[in-house]
Amino acid sequence: MPPDAGPAVRPGLLTDRLELLGRKVTRAAKMAVAMISFLGQVIAVIGGIVIHPRRLRLTSLVHHCQEVGVNAVCPSWR
Repeated sequence: MPPDAGPAVRPGLLTDRLELLGRKVTRAAKMAVAMISFLGQVIAVIGGIVIHPRRLRLTSLVHHCQEVGVNAVCPSWR
């Protein structure tokens, strides 16, 4: 009687797992590039505001902060 070889392995199981891993790594890399790009844009805008402070519109900034923050939590305050 031959020794038990263990559970039968599906053909392609390793390649399926490697493909899934590759897709996840690619998705994570794309997300990292997008986040770094956004951070770069934020730094560029802040640098532009430091160089040209008149470009900062405080009224608009306060309005948008209120829309995103306070009114998002308490929409009845509008």
